[in-house]
Amino acid sequence: MGKHECEPKCGRVQLLCESVVNVNPPMTKIVGERFKVNILEHTTFSGNVLVKGCVEKITMYLHEHDHKKDNCCEKDGKDGKDCKKDNAKDGAKKSECADMTYLKESYCKQVKCVEGVVHYLESTMEFSAVVEVPGVKCGDKCHITAKVKDVGDFIAIERDKKGHVTKGKENFILDIKVCCDDK
Repeated sequence: MGKHECEPKCGRVQLLCESVVNVNPPMTKIVGERFKVNILEHTTFSGNVLVKGCVEKITMYLHEHDHKKDNCCEKDGKDGKDCKKDNAKDGAKKSECADMTYLKESYCKQVKCVEGVVHYLESTMEFSAVVEVPGVKCGDKCHITAKVKDVGDFIAIERDKKGHVTKGKENFILDIKVCCDDK
């Protein structure tokens, strides 16, 4: 049984995205990552769709905390008090995350003083891909979805004297799906 003429024509491609980033202040441990994929433009050709966009990534990481220089901890120190208050709770009027980007807002987290201070490493990676979509013609309308899959390990390239990461390589797979309809 063949496809009905009204059904969309679809194609999919996966891209390996890699970049080298400088980390300042140095990193002791990654605590989370957030991604946002933006499709900037697309062009249809006979049988193919050219997709251009960018991936915005924020890596939340710990930097060694020097208690002698910074008094962020509670004075009483009972039960490992938190360095940052969790202001993202319901009913909070002003959040520490209020001035951060949408990616940072989704990751406002408590961190114990003994673990370190959370820093944000922001990076943007542009991409372009040709997706084969059988039967697509110039001018066909397309719906494009793209998401990050299979995030690889952050690989340390350079370290400081204490062994903290100052430069590293990050990689992930970007899955792009294109579905097109006739005019």
